[in-house]
Amino acid sequence: MTVMSTSDKFIDRLKMRRFLTPDYPEMKFQKEVPLFVYDDLKDGTETFDNLMGGTVFLGEGTTVDTGFYMKETSQFPLIFRGDKSLGQAGPVLGPVRGEIYSVTPRHILDIDKHYQNNYKFRRWRLKVIAWDQTFSNMNLDVNMGHCLIECYIYVADSKEWAGQNLRSRSLRHPNQKETHVFKKRPYYEWDTWEKDWPMLFQHNSPYGMSY
Repeated sequence: MTVMSTSDKFIDRLKMRRFLTPDYPEMKFQKEVPLFVYDDLKDGTETFDNLMGGTVFLGEGTTVDTGFYMKETSQFPLIFRGDKSLGQAGPVLGPVRGEIYSVTPRHILDIDKHYQNNYKFRRWRLKVIAWDQTFSNMNLDVNMGHCLIECYIYVADSKEWAGQNLRSRSLRHPNQKETHVFKKRPYYEWDTWEKDWPMLFQHNSPYGMSY
């Protein structure tokens, strides 16, 4: 059995970093990076506690892009990009609601590793409509009482998740009394308390209670 030296292990870590976070050499000079999360990186989860320490909550928001659909494992949701040209033959598409955080490039290194970026997931930079936000000095497009901010978001790679036992999610419909124009659209959302459903409803299914 070959035992790797300390230098060999260091080189392997650098190779893995280059694969998972190829843009880190440019990103590392940024003081803060906007990140949009919709899954178990949201506040109130063990994953949040492990990976998001020292980040700053900026507010809630929804993606401008309405071309997503959501599925879930027994523990967390995933979003995929859909093909709008399929129409009713494809999954129902819509925007995604979640939380916006200011993170550092060091956070992105750990989060890329968590998501297996460039393998299981792809980290994209997409515009998010934010409301009730607390932004510092980020470059924002303020219009009509809301802010548009470009955030990193992790989108599942459909090829890598093919054949997995995933459960489809349904679009949620907003409160009829909602007045915010961007909150009136049907949307996908996952709540952190849903992570406990498999334990609470094991007699129903490995994914918890139907809804």
